Amino acid sequence: MDWWIWALAGIILAGVEVVTPGFFIIFFSAGALAAAGMAFVWPTSPLSGQVLVFSFVSAFSMIFFRKPMMRRFGLDKGVASRDEIVEESATPIEDIPAGGAGKAELRGTVWNARNGGGTSLAKGQRCKVERVDGLTLWLKPE
Repeated sequence: MDWWIWALAGIILAGVEVVTPGFFIIFFSAGALAAAGMAFVWPTSPLSGQVLVFSFVSAFSMIFFRKPMMRRFGLDKGVASRDEIVEESATPIEDIPAGGAGKAELRGTVWNARNGGGTSLAKGQRCKVERVDGLTLWLKPE
């Protein structure tokens, strides 16, 4: 197989990694680029050898580099638990009357929100998360 086919596959796989979560496909990209290098240096190499290099480099790099790279880019942290969200500051993105419902922003994400306090919450007012009920934040004014 021609080297440029492997190189093109490696570039496409790297592009796919950019738009998908998980930090997984990049290692197949590395394997394809290694196979491209082999095919470029040794143009008469058999396809089975190229596939072997692709497989070995992909597996080796995934086994030995995925966890360190996930840590390096901060992707190894799990999803926040409910307990971590309680007592954090949230900001209503609309006025929420006392006992009413609306939307609020927390950690850059818009959530359903309920006003758990006795006074209305104004848009942009800093509030504390009192509790989490499913995907709904119960807020109280700070």
